Amino acid sequence: MTENIISVLSGMLSVDVILCMILGVAVGIIVGALPGLSATLAVALMLPFTFGMDAGAGILLLIGAYCGGVYGGSITAILIRTPGTPASVATVADGYALTKQGKAYEALTVALLTSVIGGLLSGLALLFIAPVIAKVAISFGPPEYFALAAFGLTIIASVSGESLAKGLMMAGIGLLLTTIGIDPYEGQQRFIFGMNFLYSGIGMIPAMIGVFAIAEVFNQIEVRIKSVADEFGDIQVDTKKKFPLRRLKKLMPNVIRSSLTGIIVGATPGTGGAIAAFIAYNNEKTLSKNPDEFGKGSFAGIAAAETANNATTGATLIPMLTLGIPGDTVTAILLGALTIHGLSPGPKLFT
Repeated sequence: MTENIISVLSGMLSVDVILCMILGVAVGIIVGALPGLSATLAVALMLPFTFGMDAGAGILLLIGAYCGGVYGGSITAILIRTPGTPASVATVADGYALTKQGKAYEALTVALLTSVIGGLLSGLALLFIAPVIAKVAISFGPPEYFALAAFGLTIIASVSGESLAKGLMMAGIGLLLTTIGIDPYEGQQRFIFGMNFLYSGIGMIPAMIGVFAIAEVFNQIEVRIKSVADEFGDIQVDTKKKFPLRRLKKLMPNVIRSSLTGIIVGATPGTGGAIAAFIAYNNEKTLSKNPDEFGKGSFAGIAAAETANNATTGATLIPMLTLGIPGDTVTAILLGALTIHGLSPGPKLFT
């Protein structure tokens, strides 16, 4: 393995490959930071540019867009309370609260540093423990997925704030909205109302825009009517007020736990960064000595969410490379990209 790693690293140090990675990350961050777009779209946009490229450089370009897209969503989540991607939804509450407190630059710094750490640990997991995690992931069946869904619903209790009733009410509305479309078992139309575009249900991106962006638009209108100064004060991104790295040391246990959560969730086919972020956020809130700070401007909340969603980037490649099963929508596109370049994901490619 050491010889293979050295061989690959020597090939990656060429100028054209490095430029491909930089370009991919840059495009991913820009697309991910635009509300309504996602890492999936970033990878899809870059896919045609890889047709005439070497397989290694082309795949690295796409993976760069993937990683950049997942991180980019945190920028707008923190600054304007609108997640750029679904994976950044859990970052909204604490990130925007810190922005209102004048700590936007510090929040962005924490998001960046923890995203990098989560991504690196996820890459190491892909490199060293992929076979073990792949075996666990493939053993997931209907009972395990049901348990995961039930566990996800229990998280509502911890993220509902002071009103559990409102949280349960919104959960019920959310479950009702997921029934829109064609029933997957009987093929019956449900709540279509004659509109063909609802056959596939309500998409994640439109739902996120509606829930967060539109709500924030109305909130900003109300603020303007009252007084911007009274509501927010003088909010500025002070680049001189940086987040001390020594404080990051205190967050490291949080980062390690959230990375493990992201790796395990990401390696499970059909999940993704949003699920990992909420599970990690809930775990850290449960373990925290000051759980009341979560949702009101907690750096620990941002660290948990951003570490976990970025830790899924490498982990989602594990079932895709080892078993030919995409871990999420992005790896489904990467699966097609590998095929285009003459590589067939599965046990033979992995070995």
